[in-house]
Amino acid sequence: EAIDVVADNVLPGTGEKHDERREALYAVVEYLREHGEATPNEFKNEVYPEHTAQFSTPQSWWKNAMYKGLAELAHQTDFINSADNSGTWSFNHEHSSED
Repeated sequence: EAIDVVADNVLPGTGEKHDERREALYAVVEYLREHGEATPNEFKNEVYPEHTAQFSTPQSWWKNAMYKGLAELAHQTDFINSADNSGTWSFNHEHSSED
């Protein structure tokens, strides 16, 4: 799975902390898949509260882990589209079954 490879390569931390961050990245991708598109604020408001991944603020969670994970997924796969000028990320359902 592409998410696991990206998590291992870009998410900070080790052990339980890294595992929680991997789970948070899965939750971010799942949120994006379900909603089609989302902004960083939507991820922070909707995903962060249940998947803090041991970050003390939504801003640090996004900046230090989730942004990096999504950006790398967008670079390596066809199912995540990088944020456009408005900051909105999108999920490409046409390519979601192709990993």
